[in-house]
Amino acid sequence: MSNRYNSSPSWRAVAIRLILIIVIPLLIIMLAWLVLGKDRDQLNMDQSAVQPLDIPKQSNNENQQAVSSALEKNISKETKKENSKVKPKSEPISDPTANKKSNSADLPPLGNSDGIFRKDILNLSSGFSPWLSMENIIKTWMIATNDFSQNLRPYKHFRQFKLSQPFQVATDDSRMYITEQSYQRYNGLASAVHAVNVGSSLKLYEKYRPLLQQVFATFDYPEQYHLEDVINKAASSILQAPILEGKIRVIKPTVYYKFSEQKIEMLSPVQKQMIRMGPENTRIIQTKLRQFIEGLANR
Repeated sequence: MSNRYNSSPSWRAVAIRLILIIVIPLLIIMLAWLVLGKDRDQLNMDQSAVQPLDIPKQSNNENQQAVSSALEKNISKETKKENSKVKPKSEPISDPTANKKSNSADLPPLGNSDGIFRKDILNLSSGFSPWLSMENIIKTWMIATNDFSQNLRPYKHFRQFKLSQPFQVATDDSRMYITEQSYQRYNGLASAVHAVNVGSSLKLYEKYRPLLQQVFATFDYPEQYHLEDVINKAASSILQAPILEGKIRVIKPTVYYKFSEQKIEMLSPVQKQMIRMGPENTRIIQTKLRQFIEGLANR
């Protein structure tokens, strides 16, 4: 067989074509992935503080085992179930409001909606005030939701929002971990979310859906893809974040902190952001979000 191949010029030509057509493009794709897919999440880009959280004290070995065990449990559970209640289906969900009359006539134009929208959100929960200081609130929030749906961290949309305290770590046996004070910077957000009445939030969603739809239309999704598909997918990204108790170890190889546990560092930016908020705050936000998504599906 070897002699036959060597004596056939046409076979060599076919082989060369296969290399040019298949192998080289694959190498280019692999190089592009290595260059562009590198995780550059920065732990210290966040910078608000409130009451302390009680986290059980554990020995270093017990704590590291607890973190790894919790992470394995969460990742395994999500791999099997992947939040079946909110995970985007293989085909887009039907538009639940397609046959409903909207009250868009009662709404101002999108560009003039900041005042009334800010008032309604503050009536829902006054704790959201720090996240309402920007202009074009509905547009900003909708773009951030779209980023969440793609597992992107929407920090760039909230640059004007600054936490009152920087990211904080402490040292234990020459190893760094995230402090309770660092988690407390997000207590205000968690409290604001906890105060939300789900029924009222669903009514507010229906009220402003026409304006949300206007922003969604600019994303240029396929025609069969709906606003609720993005919302469900964004919720799924948040709900898949593991809740890790105990000390979360970090390292600082350069100017930025990274999680020392490789399994944590490999999570999506959204999931890592939830971990930075602390287990209790993550639990509060996930619980309320799950209730909202269930209400959205059943309305």
